Amino acid sequence: MLVRYRVIATITLSLVAAACPAHHAPPKAAPSSSSPTSTLPNGAPATYLAIDYNTQPGGRVLQLRSSSDGHLIRDLYRSAGSDLLAAARAPDGTIFIFTFQGTTTTMSKVDEATGKLETVRTFSEEVYSPSFDPGGGKLVFVTYPPSYHTAPGLGGALPYELVVLDLKTGARASTVSDNPGHPFFGVVWNPDGTQLATNYAGGPNGSTIVMLLDATHPSFRAARRVVAPRGCSLSASSWIASGLIGAESCSQSPLQLPKALVEYTTSGRITHGWTLPQCAFTATAIKDTLMGSVLVFVRSGYGGDTWCQRHNGHYVYELSSLKLRLISRHIEKIERRLQDGEPVAW
Repeated sequence: MLVRYRVIATITLSLVAAACPAHHAPPKAAPSSSSPTSTLPNGAPATYLAIDYNTQPGGRVLQLRSSSDGHLIRDLYRSAGSDLLAAARAPDGTIFIFTFQGTTTTMSKVDEATGKLETVRTFSEEVYSPSFDPGGGKLVFVTYPPSYHTAPGLGGALPYELVVLDLKTGARASTVSDNPGHPFFGVVWNPDGTQLATNYAGGPNGSTIVMLLDATHPSFRAARRVVAPRGCSLSASSWIASGLIGAESCSQSPLQLPKALVEYTTSGRITHGWTLPQCAFTATAIKDTLMGSVLVFVRSGYGGDTWCQRHNGHYVYELSSLKLRLISRHIEKIERRLQDGEPVAW
């Protein structure tokens, strides 16, 4: 189920673009010396977390990588199977992982230097797409409601309940989508922790749309839908002071592939845009709570022509001051996939 969830989520959050356009280069990289993410305020090197799903047999590895050039610093956690569901970094920099065994998810604190785990709490459900609020006192995630495990005919459903948990009191507030076939994919907080933006797979003709919810009392029925430009769709993967950041699509194609990375208002007005590498099929933006920048991860290689097939790989950028700086670019060879990990937290 986890593998299927990950694959479908990746496809759904990548929005529709026309078939592979004329060849164009990705955004030009600024000199590496201009990067504000080389070190943290305390002088420590800046890092991001990535999960490598390309391990055998079916394992997953949580990696610590450099924000300067994307190189692997160390493996923090290695699973023998599919127990590793997610990882998140709290506003104070603490790393947490979420592992699933049987019917419970364990939330553990990770020592960044040694990889040693310390159990913090357990959940009686799966925990997907966890994210801390700006104050670090609340956690939002998506999961399956209890009815999923008892009602027949829901075996193919994806997580369609959104939960906000107060980590100090244990109080929960949650909402479910209109049906199990319309799951939530990813949730992000606004800068003051009062609102949430989630991607909802129940838009017109099966498209993904963005919904805004009150963080204290999330309600699917009361959620405000972000109106995309006519003929286009939007996703949300980060929320900064100047607006939401996500992928844009403008095509009638049934495939959901990103046309551009965009910044837009809560009413759907696009204020900035950045062209993605050719043949891109995912584009995800992760906010850095310590430095105020955004990490952008782009997978490329989708398309029927030979050029696209030869350039299957991924790019990692830093978005700062409205400019994209290329951190790393990896083109995979046909006979092997590079194990560089999918960024999940910065």
